[in-house]
Amino acid sequence: MLKKPKPSDQLYFKMKKELEAFKADLMIKTPKEILEGAYELTMKEDLICIFEMEDRFSDKECHALLKCKAPLDYLYQEWMDTDVTYMDMLRDSVRCAIDKQVESLAKAARPSRDCR
Repeated sequence: MLKKPKPSDQLYFKMKKELEAFKADLMIKTPKEILEGAYELTMKEDLICIFEMEDRFSDKECHALLKCKAPLDYLYQEWMDTDVTYMDMLRDSVRCAIDKQVESLAKAARPSRDCR
């Protein structure tokens, strides 16, 4: 007897199929249209990764998304409607990296205080 896949697996495979259809659609577009769809493709791949990495969603949550005709597109559209942007997160990352490098250089420039 075959075991029924978990809701999280069902959702993952449904979204993966949706992503493959999106990619196939991109492949028949003009280069300009492909470039215009690059951000959407990247974000949808990142959304899929969230569901690949761990079971962080309950069966109830997965069932709710499974009710969507296109759950991946639904999640992408919700992302597009948020106030937080990818650029905000990227700026924060750049700021942290710069601060870390400045601190590292400052430590290296301090005279050592060896015991004599």
